[in-house]
Amino acid sequence: MSLIITEIGLEKAMQADEQGVSFKITHVGVGLNGYTPDKKMSALQNEFKRVEIAGGTQVAGNQIHLTALFDGDEEINGRELGFYLKDGTLFAIESHPTNLLTYKSPSSKVIEAFDLILEGVPPNSITVDSTGDLSLYYADTFAVMGTAQINNMRRTLSNLVQLSELKLLH
Repeated sequence: MSLIITEIGLEKAMQADEQGVSFKITHVGVGLNGYTPDKKMSALQNEFKRVEIAGGTQVAGNQIHLTALFDGDEEINGRELGFYLKDGTLFAIESHPTNLLTYKSPSSKVIEAFDLILEGVPPNSITVDSTGDLSLYYADTFAVMGTAQINNMRRTLSNLVQLSELKLLH
């Protein structure tokens, strides 16, 4: 991903570093237009949906790993991505004139993972605000799947026992 840090995003990072604090990336937006992004941008050209960062960790000084959940019944043909600070500032942007960056069908839930290397930003000046661990989001789904698998094994075992008993009778 060729991420462009916006001028205002870089300014916010420098201010945070001078004050001895870190700035927080809290949201990711997806838009429908494809183009070559510019560091002077302050918004996506055609933002379709913005969601909270669901999970994030700082991998190294200037590298962060983010995850975001896109759900709902809409189809998304994402050709632009924007990463937003807590105050709503567009910190960084990615787009491509022809390539699709993300896709979500109407009936799906998509977890997007992003590894951002933020060159030119003061090391350790970045934190991530997240809604929690995405693995917890799927706890109910995993419980239902586990129950179905256990019930299937129980039925299979019951059938095997019945077959064994029939063979003993003959």
